[in-house]
Amino acid sequence: MSQSHRILLHLCMFLLFPYSLYSMQITQSESDSLLRSLSQNKPDTNKVKILLSLGEYQLYKPGEFKEDLDSALNFAKQAQALSNKLDNYQLETQSLNLFGSIYLELKNFNLAIDYQQKAIDLSYKHGDTQAEATSSMLLANVFRQKGDLEDARKQGQKSIELSVNNGHFQQAADAYLEMGKSYANYGEELKEKIKYFQLAKQAYGQASITKSQADLGKDLGDLYYLQGSSAQALLELKKALSLYQSINHQPLQGVYDLLGTVSCDLSDYQEALKYGLLAVETAELVNDTSLQLCTIYNRVGLTYFYLNQFQKAHIYFEKSLRVAQNHDYQPSIMIVTYNIANILVKLGQPEVSAQLLLSTIKQYPPQNKNDSIETASRLLESYTRLKQYNLAQPYYKQLLNLSERLGKYESIQKIKHHNILRFLVESKQYELAQKYAVEFEEFCRVTNYLRGQVDVQFYRFKLDSMQANYPSAIRHYQQYKLLQDSLMNETKNRQVASLEVLYETEKKEQDLKLKEQNITTLTQEKQLQQEQIKKERLIRNGIIGGAILLLLLLGVIYNRYRLKQQSNKLLQAQQATLQEQQQQIQEKNQALKQLLVEKERLLKEIHHRVKNNLQIVMSLLNSQVASLQDKVALSAIQDSQNRVHAMALIHQKLYQAEGVARIPMKTYIEELVAYLRDSYDLSQKVSFKLSIGHIELDVNMAVPLGLIINEAITNAFKYAFPAERSGEVHISLLQKTDTSYELKVEDDGVGLPKGYDPSKSRSLGMTLIHGFSDQLGAELNIKSGPGMKIRLIFIEEKIDYIKNKVGYVN
Repeated sequence: MSQSHRILLHLCMFLLFPYSLYSMQITQSESDSLLRSLSQNKPDTNKVKILLSLGEYQLYKPGEFKEDLDSALNFAKQAQALSNKLDNYQLETQSLNLFGSIYLELKNFNLAIDYQQKAIDLSYKHGDTQAEATSSMLLANVFRQKGDLEDARKQGQKSIELSVNNGHFQQAADAYLEMGKSYANYGEELKEKIKYFQLAKQAYGQASITKSQADLGKDLGDLYYLQGSSAQALLELKKALSLYQSINHQPLQGVYDLLGTVSCDLSDYQEALKYGLLAVETAELVNDTSLQLCTIYNRVGLTYFYLNQFQKAHIYFEKSLRVAQNHDYQPSIMIVTYNIANILVKLGQPEVSAQLLLSTIKQYPPQNKNDSIETASRLLESYTRLKQYNLAQPYYKQLLNLSERLGKYESIQKIKHHNILRFLVESKQYELAQKYAVEFEEFCRVTNYLRGQVDVQFYRFKLDSMQANYPSAIRHYQQYKLLQDSLMNETKNRQVASLEVLYETEKKEQDLKLKEQNITTLTQEKQLQQEQIKKERLIRNGIIGGAILLLLLLGVIYNRYRLKQQSNKLLQAQQATLQEQQQQIQEKNQALKQLLVEKERLLKEIHHRVKNNLQIVMSLLNSQVASLQDKVALSAIQDSQNRVHAMALIHQKLYQAEGVARIPMKTYIEELVAYLRDSYDLSQKVSFKLSIGHIELDVNMAVPLGLIINEAITNAFKYAFPAERSGEVHISLLQKTDTSYELKVEDDGVGLPKGYDPSKSRSLGMTLIHGFSDQLGAELNIKSGPGMKIRLIFIEEKIDYIKNKVGYVN
């Protein structure tokens, strides 16, 4: 799947709630009730708290209206004046914090900083470290939003130290979170952000605030995904989901959506689809109409796309587009439109795809170079598919002009490379296509773009085939298949590596839990030992005290017995837990073994695909026959088809065999002879005598050997029996020693012309026979008269050095 298809609408899901300074956020009805009671309250601390609650409500109520903020300022002024009159520094500090938050909302950073600094000074004056930590954290938030990151981090660190030193876990968690927000979502800063978010999550856990702990787990999953640590992201998101479910938290569509996204990144599309559909179901259940729903629908559509279920993908992309249009949010509208246009092409509707793109850019003209390149590229693809090259040409030129304004190796260049090369090939602009293919190949090499390397080799194969440059076409096709296999292996290895990371992480956590349990057990045993010592002293004192204390001694012994029983039960329960954990580890190991079995199955599938692709090459050669009149060219194509069939037959045998390493040569040669006899359909009678031992050869030996036999039989059919002359061809393949084999191909035909030296011949057939003999490291002997005799002796050990070579011919 090309990189241009992997467009992900990744909207970070961080829940940036404003700080609640005093109490839980009140509702509209509660606000009205407090407002009515305000005039009835006497001027005391309770009235200050009501004023602060009303000010906070006006500050954080939905919508951004100036009258709400003016009302909040009025309540803050009254609260500060009354708290100052009452000489209550704590409420006055909260009033100053409220002023700072209001001016921050008004983007008046200087006043916000002044009020937060006053709150810090007042707290410090009275030695209230908890209030000072809260005000420092709020000041850090002001600096961060102003863009003064250095000052923000200084205040954040101060708040952390004050909170940690005084054991205020919730406050420490808020401070860690604020500190983390001061770092960017990329590079080394992303590592720092993750570190502080982890500390915040741990502190929320110590404070037993499950909801905030789950929120941080979800945010960490998003951050690890941005970092490229998909396995760690999956683990954090599953923990967050478990925490949400433990408190019966209903709006889970965000965490389900992220779980689906990460699973999709790991190529686990079935798991991605499961979580994506759960996100859809949850969002619709809670009547979520936010822009997040656009992201959820889009990601489900992408998952169906990767599963090649294009109709279902189209349905979810359309749903996503409707949500984006309802919010009139152009970035999302453009991204989803590109996805729909791509799906329409896949569904064989390029004309509809072009119409959609044209109508969209008419209403939403591209706002940046990325949108311009994406739009032109999609239109170029649609018109190329429609074979309307005159309409495609302007977009081809537009893409070239746009790309000149970009860096040569920018990622966005990927989008245009594929469609430009397809257009040049399909419109038969071969010279430009060859030049552009070289440019694309360099881009892929520099950017390590493996998917592009696969595609460019396929296009070069098509170009060479169309221009009858068959040796080059075969080389590019072989390179295409090799890179395609590498891409498949890379995906599989990435999945295995991610599973291993996940497994190791879970194993470390289990080991840590076991260690904690062991420490707990040792502590309990130590306590039991200490209790036992005390009891022995009591027994000794009871004996000294006499018979009156005997009953007390018996009671103590009985109590000791009960404690020991409880301890035994606890130890048995721990052993059961250990056994269960060992079982889980064994199940993980079994899953890895299953992956190895899957790899073996994939190898057989690769041979099947190679056989199919070689048949495609034969079909391409057949298509060339229809346009040729020259008998020499027709004969050359037929020879090429026979060679391709000889290779395809090898891979068919590998696919059909129980193993994937050795070729049974007897059945292979019999089928090859039968195919060539049918292919040439000679009018005269030419019989075959086969003497083939029960020999199995490695694929790297079988391919060149099969091609030598193909060339020998082809030469016999074409030259050995002229003028309706009948004859016989004898083929033998026998094992001489443990490691050496002898191949003989003999006919009783007219033999070679006088003075003809096979070793100096430049004919393709003789060149291939000599070339494949050298590849096998074999001893070749060709004699003539009567008939022609080809004798080849080769040793199995001598071909080890070619196992990692690309292709079959040197």
